[in-house]
Amino acid sequence: MQPADDDQVRLAGAQLAARTAHHLLNTPLTLALGYSDLLAEDPRLPLELRALAEGASNSIQTAAALLGRMIAIRRIVERDVGLPTGPVLDLADSAAEPHPIMFYEDR
Repeated sequence: MQPADDDQVRLAGAQLAARTAHHLLNTPLTLALGYSDLLAEDPRLPLELRALAEGASNSIQTAAALLGRMIAIRRIVERDVGLPTGPVLDLADSAAEPHPIMFYEDR
């Protein structure tokens, strides 16, 4: 196998993993975002709890944005972050724009 072929196989594997993660995690993230938004906007709750719910909502949106970046992988760019298991995928350099159907873009 040629190096270019190896790169295509690695890219296909990364895209498969990204699609799988998107499929498995998008629904739970959507539900968690909906519940956290409801809690953040509930005037019956103390401000401290609403602030915590808003923080959770922001974190869920960040996770969804990362999933959107993962599904947009178009090339493999690795970055060594010092993990004993090896380098990680640099999403900023590996992905195109986030996938357009993610729920967080409609907010």
